[in-house]
Amino acid sequence: LPAGRHVLRLAFEGGGFNIGRMTFTYKGSGAPSLQLSAEALTVEAFAGSTQTLGVLANVNWTVQSNQPWLTVAPASGFGDGTVSLTAQDNPDAAPRSATLTFTGNGVPARQATVT
Repeated sequence: LPAGRHVLRLAFEGGGFNIGRMTFTYKGSGAPSLQLSAEALTVEAFAGSTQTLGVLANVNWTVQSNQPWLTVAPASGFGDGTVSLTAQDNPDAAPRSATLTFTGNGVPARQATVT
């Protein structure tokens, strides 16, 4: 096999079982990595305003917002993904800011600021 390629063999008991072709992607190989597509984002001040943030990872990760007005979904994942941010209404004229903290297995925490 070429370097970096691995074989996974599955054995099934009983005849007549045909599952066709399966493809597996294992993102846990190599050095643990967790990166964000941006370190600063802006969300409109209106209720229900949304923004997305890309996660580039090969580990399990979680994310938390330090402000209750900004919700994050999903709050965890494995590998690459997209996190949706939803803001509640900003009743004040002053801008507000939230910090998102991403943590993962074997990697330093990453942060993004949402204004």
